[in-house]
Amino acid sequence: MQQHFRHILYLILAVSCCTLTTSCEDPISLDIPENPPLLVVNGRVTDAEPAFVYLTTTAPYFLQDVTPRVTNAEVLLYEDEELIGLMIPSDTAPGRYELNYTGTVGKSYHLKITIPTNNSASLEPGIYHTLPERLNRIFELDSIFLEFQPPRPPFPGGFIPAIAFKEPEGPGDIYRVRRWKNDTIFRNVFFTINDEFADGFHFGNPPIPPVRLGTLLEPGDTFWIEITSITARYDQYLRVLLDQTFRSAGVFAPPAAPVYGNVFYADGRNALGYFSASAIRYAGIRRPD
Repeated sequence: MQQHFRHILYLILAVSCCTLTTSCEDPISLDIPENPPLLVVNGRVTDAEPAFVYLTTTAPYFLQDVTPRVTNAEVLLYEDEELIGLMIPSDTAPGRYELNYTGTVGKSYHLKITIPTNNSASLEPGIYHTLPERLNRIFELDSIFLEFQPPRPPFPGGFIPAIAFKEPEGPGDIYRVRRWKNDTIFRNVFFTINDEFADGFHFGNPPIPPVRLGTLLEPGDTFWIEITSITARYDQYLRVLLDQTFRSAGVFAPPAAPVYGNVFYADGRNALGYFSASAIRYAGIRRPD
């Protein structure tokens, strides 16, 4: 009897497992409404490189392809409210517009974007604009070098890149640092230096330490940085964008909300993205073999 009961129990468990396995394979269809697309603007003007901007749109949540590109817009660049010129669509990058013009520290820049009726991305036609963005000053690097970091368990020791520079006197300067190691950009793209508590400091001139850039280099590794001056408004935009992109409260976190930048429809409604203005500097170093 006991052996017979055990056989029946095994049969029940086997049937239950098959049922559970089969039910897990049932497709689940989610009915997610599709909202009308919004214009997305991403670009900048600097004091060292030609101005550019990418025009794309939002897309359905489960879209597997690239987001739609806006290829037939009219994009005008302004400096201190005076028209600089028409940005030209790129021949090789759909949705990219360029103008061979570099900005000047102390001046402000914005775009006027006209989306035609029969546009390439099914956007609502009309005129968009970006808020004026001031091109702020930037420091000049004294040097970029390797500094030995002693071991601090559980962290190993080694050589890390660092920079020395004199921060200009006068409050309100913010700098963004983007970093590449062996041609791979750091996933954490948000690294800023704010002079709120360091106005006029000479970093790397004792007793003030250099600014350490946070990665160990092995023999043969290369390291590059791009430093740009940014406004307080752009700094806040990047902080909110980082919070929405890289942080999570787990499975019970609310869905990400749109991150509004400095792009608006003519009647004041928000579009998405940001057009920035920056002074820009580059530096790099390689650890010898």
